[in-house]
Amino acid sequence: MRLTIDVDDESLRCAAALTGIEDRAAVIQHALELLVRIESGRQLNALAGTDRDAVAAPRRRG
Repeated sequence: MRLTIDVDDESLRCAAALTGIEDRAAVIQHALELLVRIESGRQLNALAGTDRDAVAAPRRRG
């Protein structure tokens, strides 16, 4: 998907320096993927303990 956005130059430079990713589109793609992972984890964490009938998953292979 092609998208035109305004991004703070300093934030983009800082993100590129921290990640070592030089391509601007790749930096933004990486940031979006990270945001999805973080927010998915938060939503999963919010569900903790809400299913009273859940059975614990086995921890060892048989």
